[in-house]
Amino acid sequence: MSIDTTMTCIVCPMGCTISVTGEPGSLAISGNACPRGAKYAAQEVTCPLRTVTSTVRLIGSDEAVLLPVRTAAGVPKASISKCLAEIRKAEAKVPVAIGDVILTDLAGTGVALVAAADAPAPREGRRLRTRVLLGKGEFLVTSPYGERIHPVTGERRFHAGVDGVLYAGGQLLETGICAWGDGTVAEAHAADDGPAGVFVAIDHGGGLVTKYFHLEPGTLRVGVGDRVAKGQLLGWMGTSGRSTGEHLHFQVERDGQPVDPLPFLED
Repeated sequence: MSIDTTMTCIVCPMGCTISVTGEPGSLAISGNACPRGAKYAAQEVTCPLRTVTSTVRLIGSDEAVLLPVRTAAGVPKASISKCLAEIRKAEAKVPVAIGDVILTDLAGTGVALVAAADAPAPREGRRLRTRVLLGKGEFLVTSPYGERIHPVTGERRFHAGVDGVLYAGGQLLETGICAWGDGTVAEAHAADDGPAGVFVAIDHGGGLVTKYFHLEPGTLRVGVGDRVAKGQLLGWMGTSGRSTGEHLHFQVERDGQPVDPLPFLED
């Protein structure tokens, strides 16, 4: 196969115009200002290489569902379709750091697929001080905000709040549930029915609403329209509704849309 072509070198910002003529194995290369340009031109006319970037499914994260990835080196241009097909099947599990190997040999190219971003461990198990618990201790996160496997249905779905219990003295305890801030009770559901069970919703103004699910039946201390103060007792932690054990589901909505509640929980 006779070759007679020109190309712009992309090895460095100089962008040399390189001419390549001849046959594979006996190429005449001119116009390059450095040896790297000659190497690039020879590779480009015989077996061009490309770096592939994409995403893979991320398992166990409370912040993202996809992880950016890239090939650790260039892969043959003719193999890109096979590489993308294999990437679509790949998964990564948190924690992941930039550069961690996801696949050691992508589509038989001998090139590794690596993470292009960090994916930290989930915040499940995190403990923090918060004013929404009456008891002295810390809020132990048992299920974070975001995508998860539902503990009752076993289905993957979005968790619009954060679940937790009181952690004190090395024990998990039930406790009173208190208002996050001043506001007006928008909902106060006393019946143990529906997924949320006994719950309270407080309107804090400015489009901000906090919700408290799975309270103990018979312990509700407020009604719709009541004004409540920060730290005021609303009810007792329970396991009403669709629940696998005593805990609080704390949810924050801004203009009707759920947002990550952890920044609100932390005192």
